[in-house]
Amino acid sequence: MLDYWLTVIKLNRPVPTHSDSGLLAHSDQTESSNTIIYAPRPTNSDRVLRIRRAYLMTDMIKKFKDHMIMKEPVSVDMVNSFGNEEHAVDTNGVFLDALSAFWSSFFDSCSVGEEESPVIRHDFQSTEWESVERIVVKGYQQLKFFPVKLNKAFFVAALFGEGDFTDELLLNSFHGYVSQDERDLVNLAIDNKLTEEQQ
Repeated sequence: MLDYWLTVIKLNRPVPTHSDSGLLAHSDQTESSNTIIYAPRPTNSDRVLRIRRAYLMTDMIKKFKDHMIMKEPVSVDMVNSFGNEEHAVDTNGVFLDALSAFWSSFFDSCSVGEEESPVIRHDFQSTEWESVERIVVKGYQQLKFFPVKLNKAFFVAALFGEGDFTDELLLNSFHGYVSQDERDLVNLAIDNKLTEEQQ
């Protein structure tokens, strides 16, 4: 995993900054500076995703519909709103940025409640939800990135399958979906303590 992280090395002598060594090198070296920042180049085996920043959530879901994406390292080329590729080399930083922006958009448009419970959308069918599950898993596998606000039942389904749900997990997730007043009413109903007026 260390290969995936941007590394800064202090050297005691000037180092040429060329890319034939397989490393990306960037240096603002002057005679007084001897810091070189390097990271591994994306390899030919990386799956490069071309993502439009303005349509990030849609593009990410579309790209992750292919189940084979789970077998390859992913890197991202981000495209700005003018259709130009942003000047960045993905050594997982751009992919991390894409994941962060994806989950921000997802929580804003696809979830509700304290626990960010995903909601039913007319434009999301099972293939779109499977894509979202792949994004959860791939983000964790490759970058140890996990959207902690995500509803517990949803991530259990994404990581382990729907067969691992317990009644308690489903009820707790439902509690995160409804308001406090509705939660209190549901608990009273479960405990058979509803008054005639509440029934």
